[in-house]
Amino acid sequence: MIRVGNESRETRSTSRREIVTLLFEAAGQPLPDWSQPSYPGYPLVLDGGRGILVRALAYGVVPGALLLLGLVLTRRRRVS
Repeated sequence: MIRVGNESRETRSTSRREIVTLLFEAAGQPLPDWSQPSYPGYPLVLDGGRGILVRALAYGVVPGALLLLGLVLTRRRRVS
């Protein structure tokens, strides 16, 4: 049993869409838009200069920076 104000609706369904539909009908409101946004398509493939820049960052700069950071933090200190 679904009750909104003085209005009530009854259903045996547990479907979200059915329950939302009955709620909006009982409240006297228009139903929400059920349409899904269009799927833009993934993965994003970058060509040209932007692609080269992203690949350089992903495969060169970031791993190199992590390697240098690891070397700096783990080098043995000499006792004088």
